[in-house]
Amino acid sequence: MPDVPNNDQQPTAVDQALRDKFFALLEEACEKELETTITNRFPWQTEMATVRLLGYAKKLATQKIGEEVKVRILSGTAPDGFYGKTDVVNGLQECVDSGCSVEVLVWNNFEHRISPSLADLAEKNPGKLTVRLSGTRENGREIPHFLLVQNRVQKEEDQKNAFRFELSHDYFDGVTFTDDQPQTKASICFNDRGTGKSLASFFDSLWAAVPTQ
Repeated sequence: MPDVPNNDQQPTAVDQALRDKFFALLEEACEKELETTITNRFPWQTEMATVRLLGYAKKLATQKIGEEVKVRILSGTAPDGFYGKTDVVNGLQECVDSGCSVEVLVWNNFEHRISPSLADLAEKNPGKLTVRLSGTRENGREIPHFLLVQNRVQKEEDQKNAFRFELSHDYFDGVTFTDDQPQTKASICFNDRGTGKSLASFFDSLWAAVPTQ
């Protein structure tokens, strides 16, 4: 995947231009389904990318591009500091309303409390938005986190694969999420079938191994 220039500078309160630049990169990559990789590391970028990816999933489902559109999310904590944000909550709900299925796997102990907002979404959308806790943190620091949008089609060459993929990192226990903290190096791409297939296979193997709660 060819890279675009690094776009992970930290914004300031007056630097709307940087946010606008990053948003424009996402919009172009999404609309044209570019194979380029957009690098990022700040929570404000994560939020913007997540909303755009969910919007892409909604578009695929609404236009019935494929037999099924699935959103897979693998997280370590699923904190409310992120999943409680209004645009993320709305994005997930709109995905479900458009016909997407959403699976969220949180790799953490059963004692861990995920975002109440995410839990509420799962309760309101049974069978459509499902959240599972792994019940363990084993290998948690090595397991990468990602959001993958993929559709099911008859011909493999017609399959869409868009994602945000984080490098492995420690758990963010007790961390307060802000626009610039905590930082996680990640890449975003709206057209990479090879990586998308690998992420889907990895997620599905973990999902199948985790009992329903």
